[in-house]
Amino acid sequence: MKRTFRYLFQSIFLIITVLNAQDENILARVNNDVITIFDFKKQFELSPMVFNAASLEEKKKIFLLSMTAQKLWAAEAENFDPLKKPLIKYSLLEIENKLARDILYEEDILKKISISNEELKEAIARYKMKISALVITADSKPEIDSIYTLLNSGIPFDSLLVNRPEFQFQTEAITVEYGQMQKQHEDIIFNLAEKSYSEPLLTEVGWVIFYCANRTINFENTSKSSDEVNLGAKRILESRKIKEQYTAFNKEFLGGVEVSADVKSFNKFTGLLWDEVRKLEVDDNKLTGLSFYEIYGTKNSFTEDELQSSFIKFESSPVSLIDFIGRLGFEGIKTEAADLNSFRIELSRWIKNFIRLELIAREARKRGYNKLPAVVNELKMWKDNYLYTLAISSYSDSVKISEDELNEYIKENTEYDLPAKLYKVEGLITPSLEKINRVLIGLDKNESFPNLIREIAEPGDSLLSLDFAAVDKLGEFASTVRSMIPGDIYGPINTNNSFAIIKLVDTSRTINNLEIGIESQREGLKQDLYFKKLQQLLDSKTVELANKFGVEINLDLLKNVSVTNLNIVVMRSFGFGEKMLAAPLINSQFKWYEDWLESKKVLP
Repeated sequence: MKRTFRYLFQSIFLIITVLNAQDENILARVNNDVITIFDFKKQFELSPMVFNAASLEEKKKIFLLSMTAQKLWAAEAENFDPLKKPLIKYSLLEIENKLARDILYEEDILKKISISNEELKEAIARYKMKISALVITADSKPEIDSIYTLLNSGIPFDSLLVNRPEFQFQTEAITVEYGQMQKQHEDIIFNLAEKSYSEPLLTEVGWVIFYCANRTINFENTSKSSDEVNLGAKRILESRKIKEQYTAFNKEFLGGVEVSADVKSFNKFTGLLWDEVRKLEVDDNKLTGLSFYEIYGTKNSFTEDELQSSFIKFESSPVSLIDFIGRLGFEGIKTEAADLNSFRIELSRWIKNFIRLELIAREARKRGYNKLPAVVNELKMWKDNYLYTLAISSYSDSVKISEDELNEYIKENTEYDLPAKLYKVEGLITPSLEKINRVLIGLDKNESFPNLIREIAEPGDSLLSLDFAAVDKLGEFASTVRSMIPGDIYGPINTNNSFAIIKLVDTSRTINNLEIGIESQREGLKQDLYFKKLQQLLDSKTVELANKFGVEINLDLLKNVSVTNLNIVVMRSFGFGEKMLAAPLINSQFKWYEDWLESKKVLP
């Protein structure tokens, strides 16, 4: 009995120790949920926050309070039966599939890669070498055999090459470095002695004979440290082995599988989507793509029976048309198609890829990878973000502004006997987060903002240039710009299926010596007042939720959390060629905290 008691005591002590250790890593508690140091660091370091006025410590505090607010609203949104909302339902399904597939990729491809010492030694030797090569090509075996016979008779390679069409592309020998060619061809070239040639080889471009002109040291690579050389060679070797294993995986799990889509539904759906694409062309004079709601809205043109019918005809558990539409909506559509036929071809390719990824996801789910803690925790991060967006969107129509309120706001927020403030703003609007990322990286290198956005902008992007515009000309950026000071850069900002990064260059109250009267700014100021009232309403509701669910925030522990602040948009690459934001963008919502502290003082 004494022994049993001792073991019981030790077990309880161990549990308490573990819980205490967990508490030491908790920055905030919301309801039954927590934000750990790991959670905070991960999202903070993967989220861009370009705002020059805030110090790193201020950014950390703002970010933690915003994460806390997000969890509060997410807890509230659980009452709305959120999975009945199509955007949330299909978004979480697709994210879960990506995460599960990524685990499968690691288990069945990455973990099966092994490199022997002999392989690495050979890779390093080739990494340090360059081959100057020439090649003779032929369309048929008889032709290449006749050339090979001439070479064997003693005719120099150069003499034969100079009289052939391919010579115009080889006035100088081709430089071959490790990793540039298919391994089977590279093996042949790197094993050739100087001034020697290979046997005829059949390649994807026809029959070829390789010739090694000379072998030299690759000074660019040999000038690196020993560790860098080893790492560079190893990466190329690993990449090749991954491709080999990837090919073997596809053969095992996808080889011989035939899955088709319902032709009638496909044709009707393609036509509806193309109608939406053409609207974008007409309205915006550019193609930026279709969002979830534009794609999902096509369901209204189908009957309920059509929507529930099998669209992707898997042997078991076929995908219904409505589910396919929703899942396509999550990915969105961006197209450069010039007509319906080319658009149909693009969509056919997308369906083919959808089938491939769905087969892989089903294998991952069969193994239970979607239930692993790593997947569940990552999915929770995204679910919180979607639920937060769902919850606050229900308040967008709650703000009303009377004429008396607007008149009072004008009096309080302007020098009434002076003209209204004008804003000089420049920026980039693009559907590509990668381009926003390139701007942010350039800013970290102290490159010029206007030069960066001009260099990066391409057809389909928009350069924002407002030369001392009134507030009503700022559109959806009005509230953000009015909170900035000259020199501030802010982004990315979600805007109409795209992202924006903007800079407030300067402000003024005159332009060309002409004053701009305040009355002409009523609509802009009304919009600005709307956003202010909406933010106040959201902050007030956040305080209410904090009191409802309970909140604990450890700002002292936050001070000791070391973070990097790179201000870049981080895209995560998944196995099987997929990409997605590494973490959801967090809306800044932190002013509620001080009001909540005040509310705690007066509560009984």
